[in-house]
Amino acid sequence: KQWYQRRVAITAGETAQDEGKTSKDCDIYEFYLTHVEVQDIIDDINDIVRKEIAEAKFRTAISDINKCLANESASELIVALQVPASRLKHVNDKNSEIYLEFLVAAQNSREGNLNVEEIQEVLELAKKKKVPTATLR
Repeated sequence: KQWYQRRVAITAGETAQDEGKTSKDCDIYEFYLTHVEVQDIIDDINDIVRKEIAEAKFRTAISDINKCLANESASELIVALQVPASRLKHVNDKNSEIYLEFLVAAQNSREGNLNVEEIQEVLELAKKKKVPTATLR
């Protein structure tokens, strides 16, 4: 909100006021925002909010993955890994048990939550390991 208010003040009246003008002394567009300026400000704020929401969803997705590791649930883990907000690539349903095994080991060796780079690295390592056919039944 403060950023928005500051942007409005700088964009419009502040310049005219700095020159000692009042709304009666100058053209309306020197003192007030035009429709285009207002729309630009709204678009800028919407972009900032979209980025903040995406980042919040990303942090939540990674946190959820770490919680699934604590619960040691392969079925919950595979769902969490496939959430688009996690930004993870090459997640295969068939590897859920291997993912769980590898990610829990990585988390235990780190003694804390894994970040997205560590999770992706483990997924790539697990992808190279073949799933035994008995696991698929």
